[in-house]
Amino acid sequence: MNCHEALSTLKQHTPLPADGTYDVATFEAISQAMSALPRCSPNEVIPALLMCADSHSDERLLSGAAHVLADFPYDVLQLHLANLSSQNLPAVWLLAIFDQLPQFASQTHLRQMRASATDAEICERIDAEIKRLCGDDTEDEVDATMTRFKRQQNLPRVCEKADAAFRLKDFVEVIRLLTPYQEILPKAHQQKLQIARRKATR
Repeated sequence: MNCHEALSTLKQHTPLPADGTYDVATFEAISQAMSALPRCSPNEVIPALLMCADSHSDERLLSGAAHVLADFPYDVLQLHLANLSSQNLPAVWLLAIFDQLPQFASQTHLRQMRASATDAEICERIDAEIKRLCGDDTEDEVDATMTRFKRQQNLPRVCEKADAAFRLKDFVEVIRLLTPYQEILPKAHQQKLQIARRKATR
């Protein structure tokens, strides 16, 4: 998929659909577009990504979109993300962005979001983000250690599923499985992820 096609696909599926409202073909089209977007002009991609969500968008798709944002250089991101607080983006999308790019989160902005949030789960997540920014280290370190431990525990099962998908040449599934673990993948699976991203864009 080339850059023009990738951007067109993203815009076609903006806002990204809610969980349970889209089929496998739509998921594959969005995944292929997301795989191609990091090779495109950031000045076109970043504004399109920022506008790609509403409050109902599937959080798995938002996580993928946030991963794409995080692939761009920091100085380029700074031009587009410095004024996030004035862009009136859905809280669920902002939290996905902050998860990948915590340096763009601000306590003031998060407190404003918290004051207007009505969903209990979103409120809890905003509170956790505020706490993380405040540096409440002891509990945060325990939470972070537990999260790392759980991710390490899940990794062999995820790699096994990715291996099966790779053998079936289901490269979109390989990308979906491995991308959330990319920073802790064994070298062989990092290579499989790179191959899958190349193949999925053809």
